[in-house]
This record gives sequence, C-alpha cells and structure tokens, in this order.
Amino acid sequence: MRIVFDNNVLISAALLKDSAPYKALKKAAENHVILRSQSALKELRDVIYKSKFNTYFENDSAKKRFIFSYILASSDVVIKHHVSLCRDPKDNMYLEILNLPH
Repeated sequence: MRIVFDNNVLISAALLKDSAPYKALKKAAENHVILRSQSALKELRDVIYKSKFNTYFENDSAKKRFIFSYILASSDVVIKHHVSLCRDPKDNMYLEILNLPH
C-alpha cells in the first residue's frame, strides 16, 4: 500500500511518541511504502523549525533526526500532474504525490 502523510500528522508524530500519528507512521514505515514530494518535505522542514516547536524538541539535532528518519522511511516522488481540488490550496500537494491524472 502507498501512503501519504499530511505534515500536520508528521508534526504530531514528531512531538508525541505515544500518539496515534506516531503509531501510524511507525506501522506504515514497517509495512508499507510512504510517499513524499520535495515540496511536502520542504514544508515539513519549514514548519518543524518554527520557534513555537522549540519547547517540544531538546535541540535542533532532534528535529534533524526526525526529518532524516522520515526521509529514510519514505520514497521521493516526482510530481507529474498538478491539481487544485482541495479547499485549502496547500493540501493539493498531497494529492499530487499520488500522481493522479487530471
């Protein structure tokens, strides 16, 4: 199964090790193919380095470790089709990762 995680889910997984998002990410990494795009990865990096998350991480190295582990657990996808189906335009990138035709 191919799985795409929204960055809100990934941030929750990074912050709360006993959370449902963390468990879902762990299970997906062990049993399925996690897909990501460069734009989604860039957004994850931008969000995780916001100062409001500093209190949840011991230091920037912890943030880097999470991002690196996510990169290792996922496969990069080249976007072939752009879509604009979502109410929030920023969410279209997650549909694009699945390479759905127009």
